[in-house]
Amino acid sequence: MAGHPVSANAAPVRRVGALDEDVAAPSRRLLHVAAATGLVLALGWVVDRTAAAAAVLVATQVAVGVAVGAAVVLVLAYVTRAGWLASVRRAPEALMMSLPVLAPVVLVGLALAVPLYVWTDAHLVAHDELLAHKSGWLNVPAFLLRAVLILALWMWLAKRLRRTSLAQDASRAAPDDGPALRWSAIFLAVLAVTWSVATFDWLMSLQPHWFSTMYAWASLAGSIVSALAATTLMVLFLERSGPFRGILTERHRHDLGKLLFGFSTFWAYLWFCQYMLIWYSHIPEETSYYVVRTSSTWMPQVFACLALGWGIPFFGLMTRRAKISRHRLVLMSIALLLGRWLDVHLMVAPAVGSPASILWQVPALIGVFALLVWASRVAFARAPRVPVGDPYLVESLPPKEVAE
Repeated sequence: MAGHPVSANAAPVRRVGALDEDVAAPSRRLLHVAAATGLVLALGWVVDRTAAAAAVLVATQVAVGVAVGAAVVLVLAYVTRAGWLASVRRAPEALMMSLPVLAPVVLVGLALAVPLYVWTDAHLVAHDELLAHKSGWLNVPAFLLRAVLILALWMWLAKRLRRTSLAQDASRAAPDDGPALRWSAIFLAVLAVTWSVATFDWLMSLQPHWFSTMYAWASLAGSIVSALAATTLMVLFLERSGPFRGILTERHRHDLGKLLFGFSTFWAYLWFCQYMLIWYSHIPEETSYYVVRTSSTWMPQVFACLALGWGIPFFGLMTRRAKISRHRLVLMSIALLLGRWLDVHLMVAPAVGSPASILWQVPALIGVFALLVWASRVAFARAPRVPVGDPYLVESLPPKEVAE
């Protein structure tokens, strides 16, 4: 139902823009972690440039997928008017607001990874008819320019959504979700194009002779799953640490569990459809992608990816009791994040022929996710913990909070 604004007792409001020491001190430690891992990766660049570049590419793609996926979760809640999420909406919103911090890191990762793309080899392009035909699109200046434009669009839309959300809280008028609904629709329309272009450019063009029309869909599904997993971990942490205590309910946990269960199955469905159709048609230009990944070197990682990204969460979240269990939700969310990492790793490492890149991905992931967590903590701390101007807040709060 569309409710009415709740009293301040139900949702104390922190001054927008304020950042207290409880948040600032841990945030500084996260930045130190990111800096330390940067030094480790600098050493990796000297030892094995290909492996280090692949590791940074994987880590940045996983992290930006979480941020963009969180934005998708947020805007889907707006356009479907999903009232259940309103009281904990600040969690995916904070994850989304890591985009301005992650975007420069993604650009650096893409710049470092340029030598990994075979279409940057002028000699090879000159002797390959297909690559020569695609060179109008696949060239370094256009590649980097598109990346800048796509990331700038995502950041701008994320900031518009954030500004709309905060304006909703500050407004003295009757609660209205119209502006949020309009910006969400615009975001989805823009994302449909930009995500496809970004996925084709940043990941699929590592093997420019191979193509799949389902590639971007499968990648987006994986990013949404990783965002739901990160959102689940964040709201459970915020419940335990205080901000969401008395706000997060069993119903919220159940809904998050259902979304994790459903979207992980959706990702597995798309993964299987892509594999099955390529296997069945048996066209050499298409099968080359899976021939490499089903070799003895990569096959164990493929099975691990499917187990973490679908099998374990499917059986682990099948019952209602499992979906409302905090412990189970934490374990399954971690499994899904690891599954997403392996999914992206298997998009990159076999294409560049660098099994060793997995060793350097540990510091890369720690560093990039330290930045993501830092940016999310700061964004969460700079807004009221509960969106008091949301017309669906009453529907989302526990009955005792509404009564107050």
